[in-house]
Amino acid sequence: MEERNGVDGLKVTAETIRQQMKELEEQLTLLALFNSGEYTAQVCPDGEHDWACADDDGYFSDNHDDPNTYYYTAKFVCEKCGVVTHRKFTASNPDAPVEDPWAVLRAEEE
Repeated sequence: MEERNGVDGLKVTAETIRQQMKELEEQLTLLALFNSGEYTAQVCPDGEHDWACADDDGYFSDNHDDPNTYYYTAKFVCEKCGVVTHRKFTASNPDAPVEDPWAVLRAEEE
């Protein structure tokens, strides 16, 4: 197959054209997602985002024996402009009292 010089002197081959087509397809997919979300053309100013929880990743812990080490992560998307943030939530009250919802079913200690 004949190679030709393209933009910036790069060789144009079937493989480079396929790569460019793949990149264009990815851009078209991204554009379709952007348009379907009806996002604004500009990013919202700080403090004016309309956050919605788009996905929660679940609970995690570095030490499963200690409830104070658990944390929760979630993905939020601004419904106006489409920017994304990931947040990590940790225990806000690590000294919370322990409650026994089954106390009435347990034998009383003497």
